Amino acid sequence: MSCEEISTEFQVDSIFILEAADANNENINRGTCFAISENLVLTAKHLISNRNIFRCYLTSDDFKNKQFSYLEIIKHDSSWDFAILRLSNKNLSTFIPLGDVNIPRLTAVKSCGYPIEAGYIHSPIDVFVTNDYSNIQTHDYSFELSQALNVNDYQGMSGSPVLYKDHSIGVLVVQRSSTILKVISIKDIAREIPVLFEELNFQAISKDEIEYSPPYQPPSPFYTRIDCKNDTPNMMGLDIGFDRSIWRVNNLIDLSKEWIVDYALSASVKKSLENRVHSQMKAALELFKEADIDVMSDLFLHIAIRENHKTIPIVNKVFNTQIGSTFSCSHIVLEKGKIEIWLGVSSIKDNLKDATNKAIDNISALLSHKDIEKRLILITEEMDDSWPFKDKLKKISDSSTPIFQRFDKIVIPIFITHDSQSIQNYDENKFEKDLKKEMDECRLILQQKFSNEIIQLLDLKVFIFPVNNTLDLFSQFKEGISLC
Repeated sequence: MSCEEISTEFQVDSIFILEAADANNENINRGTCFAISENLVLTAKHLISNRNIFRCYLTSDDFKNKQFSYLEIIKHDSSWDFAILRLSNKNLSTFIPLGDVNIPRLTAVKSCGYPIEAGYIHSPIDVFVTNDYSNIQTHDYSFELSQALNVNDYQGMSGSPVLYKDHSIGVLVVQRSSTILKVISIKDIAREIPVLFEELNFQAISKDEIEYSPPYQPPSPFYTRIDCKNDTPNMMGLDIGFDRSIWRVNNLIDLSKEWIVDYALSASVKKSLENRVHSQMKAALELFKEADIDVMSDLFLHIAIRENHKTIPIVNKVFNTQIGSTFSCSHIVLEKGKIEIWLGVSSIKDNLKDATNKAIDNISALLSHKDIEKRLILITEEMDDSWPFKDKLKKISDSSTPIFQRFDKIVIPIFITHDSQSIQNYDENKFEKDLKKEMDECRLILQQKFSNEIIQLLDLKVFIFPVNNTLDLFSQFKEGISLC
């Protein structure tokens, strides 16, 4: 596993070194803490007891270079060994979502912290639950973990997160000669400090949500060549690759055909045609008989969303907007306990400028209350019994609630397809540079049209897909689906 993969899997960017000292800056305790919101961290209380000064080092290099941020204690009345602290004058870019989960013995979990034996380097560990104390009301801990092969002395790892499917389900509390790994669960923390938990606006994600797996999806024809996820707006440059300098358009068409059922049929229709692949494809292709080039682009958007995000896809339908008919590419994302409504926009033109401007026009039409209301109604009409969190999703269509109070966030994913010299005059040595130039051009147009505040409010997620020739691509696509 690469360093980048470890960092992502163990959420290293949200796990920090903690130092606690007395008023004289002596009697220093060292441990681990982790981000649970934009400015709050969770750790073990015994690390900070009888201490007055609290320092947080956001990276290993920060610790070595003695660059830190101060922390302030948020007091609570619980006697349990956990503590919440606030970063002074600092907002964190990432944090670990909390999970309200009871997991049985022998369940595999992960953790990551900064044992003193490793110096200032993080130590990711793979362990499992060895004992569960959830039925013992008088016990001071929630469960216990096995030891890992790559750590001998766990001193310094108190305060580390215990991770289950990308969520923190507890905080590690090292006991007994720095070898026994006890855990206080997020469920028990929420029970111990219910008022403070609510005041701090913590969201403990249910096990149903954590374990939700989106419906099966076919392999994608796209792969991400450039990922500018930290820029505004978020942007990805997509590619389908070349075989000996030949653009892999046939592979794009073949794999896209496999996505037509996923794109065009609702969950209820798929269920009624379950295990009848031919019938599903026939029903889906009926919706593509009169498909125009914009529908192909919308299909590509659907693929890109499903490939890159854990969504509940909604059947796509034609909507009449202020600027004419457009396909709805609507998805739901349940992110850290909150409902995100993803209302997709696609645009395909023979040049990047026109394609971007067309996408902007589509966004403007989309943002009318009337069009958003139509999509929300569609979502609830197509709601399937197999979907999790139905009670949470039902409020989407509650007309007695103001429209923007029915969900937590709107995300606008945009798929822009355009003729590009980076494909027409393909040169592997120059391709990424050329693609990055096109992405910068698209970003500039969007920023000129929308202020940064609007872009961040809407949370635009842009996919750029350069092609050889849009009209030729659509012709090949139509021919391909006619052979199904």
